[in-house]
Amino acid sequence: MNGFRRFSLLAAGLMAMAAVALVPAGPAGAVQGSVPGSTAPAWQTNGMVRAIAAGNGIVYVAGDFTRVRPPGAASGTNETTRNYLAAFDASTGALITSFNPAPNAVVRSLDVSPDGSTVYVAGDFTTVAGVSRSRVAAFSTSTGALTSWAPVADYRVYAVSAGTSAVYLGGGFGRVNNVARVRVAKVNTTTGATVTAFSASADNVVYGLDLSTDESKLYLAGAFDSVDGDTSYDRAGVVDATDGTLEPFAAGSVIPAASSACSVQIKAVTVDDDSAFFGAEGTGSGCFDGTFAANQSDGSLKWVSRCLGATQGIAVLNGLLYTGSHTHDCSGDTSFDPNAFAESGWSVGLSRHLLSRSADTGALGSWYPNTNGGTGAGLGPRVLATDGAQIFVGGEFTTVNGVAQQGFTRFSPSASPVAVPARPATPVAVARGDGRVSVFVQSPLDLDDTDLVVRLYRDGGSTPIATAAVHSLFWRQPVAAFEDAGLADGSSHTYGVEVAQANGTGVSARATSAAVTVTTSAPAYQAAVEADSPSLYWRLGQAAGPVAPDTSASLDGGTFAGGVTHGQSGAVSGDTAVTFNGSTGYLSSEKPRSSPSTFSVEAWVRTSTGSGGRIIGFGNNRGGIDFNGNATVSGQFDKHLYMTDNGRLVFGVYWGTFYTLTSTASYNDDQWHHVVGTQGPGGMRLYVDGQLQGQNTTTNNQVYNGFWRVGGDSLGGWPNQPTSRYLNGRIDEVAVYPTALSAAAVAAHFTASGR
Repeated sequence: MNGFRRFSLLAAGLMAMAAVALVPAGPAGAVQGSVPGSTAPAWQTNGMVRAIAAGNGIVYVAGDFTRVRPPGAASGTNETTRNYLAAFDASTGALITSFNPAPNAVVRSLDVSPDGSTVYVAGDFTTVAGVSRSRVAAFSTSTGALTSWAPVADYRVYAVSAGTSAVYLGGGFGRVNNVARVRVAKVNTTTGATVTAFSASADNVVYGLDLSTDESKLYLAGAFDSVDGDTSYDRAGVVDATDGTLEPFAAGSVIPAASSACSVQIKAVTVDDDSAFFGAEGTGSGCFDGTFAANQSDGSLKWVSRCLGATQGIAVLNGLLYTGSHTHDCSGDTSFDPNAFAESGWSVGLSRHLLSRSADTGALGSWYPNTNGGTGAGLGPRVLATDGAQIFVGGEFTTVNGVAQQGFTRFSPSASPVAVPARPATPVAVARGDGRVSVFVQSPLDLDDTDLVVRLYRDGGSTPIATAAVHSLFWRQPVAAFEDAGLADGSSHTYGVEVAQANGTGVSARATSAAVTVTTSAPAYQAAVEADSPSLYWRLGQAAGPVAPDTSASLDGGTFAGGVTHGQSGAVSGDTAVTFNGSTGYLSSEKPRSSPSTFSVEAWVRTSTGSGGRIIGFGNNRGGIDFNGNATVSGQFDKHLYMTDNGRLVFGVYWGTFYTLTSTASYNDDQWHHVVGTQGPGGMRLYVDGQLQGQNTTTNNQVYNGFWRVGGDSLGGWPNQPTSRYLNGRIDEVAVYPTALSAAAVAAHFTASGR
């Protein structure tokens, strides 16, 4: 009999449960953004890349490096000398051997003229190709020859922005061509002479410049506290490109005033046709170092992202702003961005170094490649650029997408291999009784498509028996759950899962479950639990993670995190349990739920711990990793069972104060014990091994939306708070009910276990 009847999608609260048909394939290589998340071949550098510019089919790369090498070559091998400046073919990434001007010091900025004929170079150097050039120079992009253009800056130039008839310089200088110009200057593209009609000054370093596309406005970014003495132009601003007079810039108000606790510098600026975008680096805990956009028409704020993790480089392409940073916490953006993520674990190297955003709204896109922090300051990317089709990235990184690639990489719609979703984890299939099988699988990550389709196959078939649409993010990979019904008793089946791009043709490799035998009647203990209609039932008998199958009607496939060990001897004959390590291990539900007013929580526990811990409870945090690399815990938490240091079991809720029931005996004797807490119209009850331990008349509890967590969560402030919030021990057969179980039902469950 064809047995598929229904499926459920559990998408981390981002998508509702819904039946989804197969999604038609899009064009080959289609992605949700402008460029794929996989890299194209590109030569590498042996040091930091600080500047990139592209024009006339060439991509120019500059920085601290002294050698370059082909893709795939290990550091120190197959190297070619290129001091501070190199050129690569934009379509192949290969070194252009004829271009080797060898400036005598670091190059910090590059820009190509609007017509693509000239590349301008700025930095610390005083000679180029053996010819005197005082910190700025220019080359023909067609011949590679040094031009006669030779302005003289008396100190470091950090930024260069080229227009049709003038080039703008920014940095730490005080004079250009022996004309007083404090950190900002305009010079003629033909003669190199200082344009005296333009006069603007900054009181500290200018790190970035960019001209509006109509060349009427010049945008500034840096460490300055004022422009032309006006302190409202603080680290970012805009001036008239003709004469340097100040233009309106209300958007700058998002930058906090400097203080001992927070110091911000704006490290990058770029424009599109109607907006200017800025990238910030903040010093100080929680200090602003996100991005913001200003409207060119009036300088007003368009949007601001307060993600933490200094933004070093930005580039805009086809309606998306690509960023290079070490973003690790975007919780400040949750009010407008559904894809914003909480702390990802900066101190343990879990920052996201490459992201994309909508240029119109600032909301995160679907581009998830990543680099490491690399050498030096460990910031990873330092600069991004585009040639109108590709995104180029430079910095101090040494890997991209986990593969060795130092200093420079590129993402190309035409040259990058098509990224496909990763192979999903092995799906878990469990027999449910009544001829049903439930299948659970955690969605994988795709580097350039967050919208995916999970396809389910039975017994190696070629046609999926069900599909589910998922929205898979690097920080939350949802669990898809399916139910296959009407199967013959005693029949054995395997279930394969593959994941396809919703917007392209990429398809993952298939993962296949272990065989499962169909039954028409559940084992005695499972049948006793299911007879009381649980809203969540994790048997915890699967051989491995990351998913815990739910055999209740809600099909809430939870996810494990931290230190857990599967396949341990269980509380019920014929099934296994999970050991939680007492410091990092926990299991969390996927579906956000409203706080129940009437409920029961049930679990079996076996431990010899002397530091206690939480067995199961409700909290407002699904889980994750905090700044220091520890598992995150809830800020609101109750409706839980926990163990004290001396082994006593506690059931508690919060309603203005703590209401708890505590066992008289200790149960940290390394034996299995059945624990149930109930609350309903008749108050609270605590049962251990089928026996009532205590009761009261409390009918209220704390109201909030949250998740059920097993093995660990906060217990801060609770009576007899244990030393550890995480339990070191085995947990089995966890269930939650939307009713207060009766004493008879609790006893029936205990008896059904055979103990």
